[in-house]
Formats: sequence, C-alpha cells, structure tokens
Amino acid sequence: IFKYIFSSKIFRAVLTKWRLIPLLDRWLFSELIPPLIFAVAAFTVVSLSLGVMFDLVRKIVESGLPFQIAVKVLFLRLPGFLVVSFPMAMLMATLLSFSRLSSNSEIKALRSVGISAKRMIISSLILGLFMTGLTFFFNDFLVPKSNRNAEATLRRGLKVSMHSDYGTDIMFSRFGKIIDPVADKMLVIG
Repeated sequence: IFKYIFSSKIFRAVLTKWRLIPLLDRWLFSELIPPLIFAVAAFTVVSLSLGVMFDLVRKIVESGLPFQIAVKVLFLRLPGFLVVSFPMAMLMATLLSFSRLSSNSEIKALRSVGISAKRMIISSLILGLFMTGLTFFFNDFLVPKSNRNAEATLRRGLKVSMHSDYGTDIMFSRFGKIIDPVADKMLVIG
C-alpha cells in the first residue's frame, strides 16, 4: 500500500507543491502539525466521552440498544465534536510549538539571523485560517447531516418513532404570548 501511495501522481503533485513553500514555513508547519493532530485527538476524545459516550452506554444498558448501532451513532456524532475541538486544538498546538521553539532557543536563533517575529507568526496564521475554513465547512455541511443521520439511526435502533413537527392544534409561543383557541383569549407569559 505504501509503495502505491508514494508512487502515485497525486503524492508527487502534493510533494511538488510542498517544495514551493519556503523552507522556514515548511519547518514551522512541521513543528505545528504534530501538536495540532495530538490536540485534535485529545480534545475530541474528551468531548466525545463526556458528550455522547455516557448517553450511549446508558441506552445500551437500559434500552437494549445494539452495540453496532451505538458505534455507528458515535461515529456519526464525531463531526459535531471535531468542530468544537478545532479552535482549541489550534490554540494548544500554537502554544506548544512556540514554547518548544523558545525553550530550545530556536526563536533567538531566528531573530539573530534577521527573521522578524511577524515572519515567524505567518505560518501559524495560515494554518489557523485553514483550520477556520475547515471548521466552517464541517459546521455548515457535515455536522447537520451527520447529526440528523445519528438521530435517525438512534431512533431506528431503539425502535422509537421519529418526532414530527407536523400535526394539528400545535401552538408555539412567540414573544411570550399564547393564544388559547378554546377560550379565544390571549395569555401573556412573563
């Protein structure tokens, strides 16, 4: 598999584009990306375990939800938690990377050869903008569909009918006013 991946035209094209990036930025990206991957994984695992895992375990034990459906629901809920972990992971990766560069006196070395602090920060800003775009993409396209699919899968697994917004005699309060159709009077709440 690795031989196929490294010999493919796509890999060579990406490698060619990667070489167009200045060496300083490539080095800073290589310092930023491993802590970013670690932070995304750490924040996602923590938020998933607090947000979904306990609820799914409870439904497996109490309601008899099949394990395969619970795993499917867990993976369908994953994009919603990735969206939350992306900004925190980017902050943590930037702090870890630059603190490591500072502790190894690499920032002093860069400053001594005439590279300004603004120039060092540019690669972090580019990666931050990429992560912002990725967050918007996930939040606008993937999260709504995956949450809807997760809810439908969970309902099917529990054999519970889906809630419908359509029906008769449904009243929604707006601005604290409820109109009672039977008594033909308005009730003001709040």
